[in-house]
Amino acid sequence: MGISNNKGFTLLEAVLALGVLMLILASVPPLLDPLTQDTKSEAVSVRQALHFISMEVHKGGSVYTVKDKLYIQDQQGRTAVFEQYKDMIRRQVDAKGHEIYLHHIEDLKIIQDGSSIVITIKGKEGSSYEKRIDME
Repeated sequence: MGISNNKGFTLLEAVLALGVLMLILASVPPLLDPLTQDTKSEAVSVRQALHFISMEVHKGGSVYTVKDKLYIQDQQGRTAVFEQYKDMIRRQVDAKGHEIYLHHIEDLKIIQDGSSIVITIKGKEGSSYEKRIDME
């Protein structure tokens, strides 16, 4: 008479379970990698906002600055204003609306230097960005 014990795992079941566990653990680091990489999103966002502002300056008729605000008057007589509002850069047309061009900024400086507009943006991460827009 033999004693049979059907409790527990066979060696084959243990090896298969260990193999599946190793495959799962090997796939975790590539999934977490994007969370740890510096994406440079602030620089991309600032460049995009400055590009849009530059396009507005070149399309507009009359362009001038007053106290870190950029005023652009178009051919229909509407005046768009770019300014810092809290920690954002916003655009308003004829003092109406509230279009956000950039979030998470610390400071915005806009000055007119001859026939150019110089825009300096300081981001929350401490980086500073500057763009000179020639109006000719």
